[in-house]
Amino acid sequence: MGKHQTREYALYKGDEFIDIGLARELSEKYGIKMDTIYWKAYCNNWKERNHKGGYIVIPLEDDENDDS
Repeated sequence: MGKHQTREYALYKGDEFIDIGLARELSEKYGIKMDTIYWKAYCNNWKERNHKGGYIVIPLEDDENDDS
């Protein structure tokens, strides 16, 4: 399983915390495409813009030291 598939993400709408979960879980629960979750989590161009009121996705650090 890929690293992105097992990583948890924090989901915010603007400054308001919404939820934490795997991309698949957040996608199903909130109707956000998984590609959109990954794009918002990792695309620097998106992060540099002001997205007031839009979803913000932050990848959470792994607790384990994974060398794979």
